[in-house]
Amino acid sequence: MDNYESSPLLPMPFPKPLKEMTNEYLTKLLTGKFNYNVLIPGLTEAVLRKDNQIAEQTRDIAYLEQKALQKPGRKRWEFYIDGQELTDEYLMELIDRGHYDSISKLEKAIGAGKNQLRNHYNKAKKKLIQERKVQSYGNR
Repeated sequence: MDNYESSPLLPMPFPKPLKEMTNEYLTKLLTGKFNYNVLIPGLTEAVLRKDNQIAEQTRDIAYLEQKALQKPGRKRWEFYIDGQELTDEYLMELIDRGHYDSISKLEKAIGAGKNQLRNHYNKAKKKLIQERKVQSYGNR
């Protein structure tokens, strides 16, 4: 009985090939058998399936990580006024200090699309408010 390691494994007849078995059936086959002729091929097939599943999930994760690194949305346009680039800070300064009566007049002056600068202005204001809230939390 102790020389089972030197004896060759005999192929066992399976009801259907291991590759055609479902995962549930393969698990049921492995949990109920203690014969090495059944366990070794079953475990090999189970490990190969897990490896394929891990490889697929790794590819999916890499794709999702790459997609997350890309910035969403459209490319931001650069506008110039009086030879100076119109940044969010400069836009807020022009509107808040009254250099232009309205955002729509500024849009017409520099040739921006409708509500394009208004959206930049609103986003910059929200960002400024958020930054002030964060700074005020630190001072408590």
